Formats: sequence, C-alpha cells, structure tokens
Amino acid sequence: MIRIISIFFIIIFFSCENDLKVNAEWQDIPVIYGILDPGSYYEDNNEHYIRIQKSFLGNLAASEMAQQSDSIYYNNNNIEVTVERIEDNNVLETFILEPVFDIIKEDGYFSNENHQVYKFNEELTVDGDPLNEYRISFYNSNHQTESSSITKIVEPIRIRKYPTSNPTNPNPLIGDIQFGEDNPQEFIKDINIKPSKNAKMYSLSLRFNYIEFNTQFQTRDTLHVDWTFSPKTATEFQLSGGPTTSDIEFNINVNDFYKYLASTLNQPDNNTYRYPIGVYYQGTDGAQIPGIKYPCIELYFEALNLDLYNYIISSSDPGLVENRPVFNNITNGAGLFASKSSHNVTLKFDNSSNDSLSFGRFTKDLNFLYFSEIGQGISAFDSNGVLINYTD
Repeated sequence: MIRIISIFFIIIFFSCENDLKVNAEWQDIPVIYGILDPGSYYEDNNEHYIRIQKSFLGNLAASEMAQQSDSIYYNNNNIEVTVERIEDNNVLETFILEPVFDIIKEDGYFSNENHQVYKFNEELTVDGDPLNEYRISFYNSNHQTESSSITKIVEPIRIRKYPTSNPTNPNPLIGDIQFGEDNPQEFIKDINIKPSKNAKMYSLSLRFNYIEFNTQFQTRDTLHVDWTFSPKTATEFQLSGGPTTSDIEFNINVNDFYKYLASTLNQPDNNTYRYPIGVYYQGTDGAQIPGIKYPCIELYFEALNLDLYNYIISSSDPGLVENRPVFNNITNGAGLFASKSSHNVTLKFDNSSNDSLSFGRFTKDLNFLYFSEIGQGISAFDSNGVLINYTD
C-alpha cells in the first residue's frame, strides 16, 4: 500500500495576518497504481487489476480521513476507466474496466470499507512477443478531468538454467537441488535467465518451507524463511531485446544458504523439532532420481520494466544528503502504471541436502530431523539417532 498525502506549509514573515493556512485549494488528483503482468514463458496471465483512489485534503487528521471510504474511493457512476492497446499511438483495442469488490485488502492505514479495484482480461503478448504498448485513461465526469499513462510490456520471463541436478532441462521438477556437503558438484549453483525485451531489472528470492512441531504441546506449524538476492540490471542491449548470448545470472552459494538459515532461525528447545515440508519417497517414474525428497524450495523470479525500475530506484532510501522525488508516470495524476513478468517454481531438496541441514556445521543446532528408509516407509531421527514420531 502506498500513501500519498502532501501538506504544504507557507509561512509569511512580517505579515499582519495571524491565521496560518495550511491547506491549499482542493484539486481532484487521482492516484493510480497498476502493474501489468503477462505471466511467464511457462504460464500465461490474462487477469489484470488497477487500483484507483482519490487524494484528499481536509481539516481533520489524515489518519481519520483515510478511514472514510468516500474520502478515498470514487463514485463509479462518475468515472470511466479504460485500457487501450496501442501501436504508434494508434488505438488497436479498448478495454472498459469494471470495479471488483471481492479482492480482500490487507489491514492498514486506509479504510477497508467498500474496497475496490478495477479489472480487465487480456493476453498482453502475441506468442510471447510484447508487440504493443498499453495506455490507461481515467475520466472524471464530475470535474471534466482526464488522467493517463502509457507503459511497455515485459516479454515473459524464461529461465535457461536452474540450480538442480538437471540444470538445463525444460522441466525443472525432474532435477533435485543438491546442497549436501558430500555431493561431488561445485558449491556455487548458477541460475541463468534469458533477457526479456523491455525488462530493465531482475529479482530473485528463495523461500525455504519447513515444519516446526512441539512434542510436549503437540503443536505443528508450517513456517518459511525468505532469502532475497541483490537484483540484476540489464544492459541497454538486453533491454531492447536484441539477439544476445549474454544471460542474466544469479549465483547461490550453498554455504551461504546454510549460514542464512542459521542467522535467521533461533535455536529451539529440546521439545521442538523441524523438518523440510513435504517429505516423501520418490521412485524412478519420469526418469527421476529415486530417494527421499523434500519439495521445500520455492524460487520466485521477476523481470521489471523501465517504469517500475525507475519507481523502485526513486523510492529507495537515498540517505541523509539526497532527497529524491518518487517517480510518477501518471499525467494529471499520481502513481505508477508499469509492467513486470513473474515466475514461481517449487524445487526438491535431496536427502543428502537434508543431512547437511541436520548435521552441517552451520545448522546442526537448529534441531532439523534427518530421515531414513526403513522397509517400505520413511522414519525420522533426531541428531542423537533417537526415533521421532512425526506426521506430514
């Protein structure tokens, strides 16, 4: 949620006027936020949502006015919201956006009452190619005002190489993440992303999902740890979508992964145990490597267009010296109209990785169970070799 509330203080010295006026004349300034996501190379997305609210000005506290729904939402009978697909400034197709009221808004500064966003359905690329730009237009019939913005669509993101035992296989689920210390492979795992046309910045985050249960109170919680990597910025050639063999590259250091878990998770008491979520035995079906597996790792990728990149850079903390204005690309309004492509994939730990999680020098005190095959089943043990009853 992004708040835009501006207050201008004008102090005139040597004036005989004793009253201080802090509010300027009111103006209708719509606040528009929309990020169009075409999906990824692996899955299309044709549902797009735009958030539109009023800026407001008054004599009450901003926190009080923000709780009044009619102060922040427009009357839909008085406005029209459209998105146009354009090429060389020629309109090829127009979409009239309809209000949607069933999207649950997180609690926060602004009122949840009558919360609404605007939606349209459209495939934003043609066979994965972002051929056209998109323009949003907002018209207020009460004040005869119009606001607009144009943005370029990001080519759907495609991963060339995953950090698994089959790194270049188009189906990443066939391979396993091998973070075990006894694995013969290198400790730096590479991820390669094909440059997407119109994408200026790439981000990657890793989520480790695990179970934490207490044998004394018989409680069981599903938890996670998020590890975010420094973003990568595309060159001008990569941004333009020209033919190139230069990929966007991320690296995962296996030791850094375990160090990050150790720095993030606390050491639990003797009654609390942990294990990666989803433990199961994998057979040889589908040419996969048999053994105990843990589908506990999620990788989340994003490719951001230039508008969204500029917004993030302008919103970052510049320190004590520089006061950088927040990027705004809405004509006669405030906010952001941009594009990104996102991709999420769940990958499997192998059992050697889990053994390193249980006994490795960085995480051995975090009470992660290790697992062994006994007969036709899987059994869990603590670090002392004691059999632990667990359910998953």
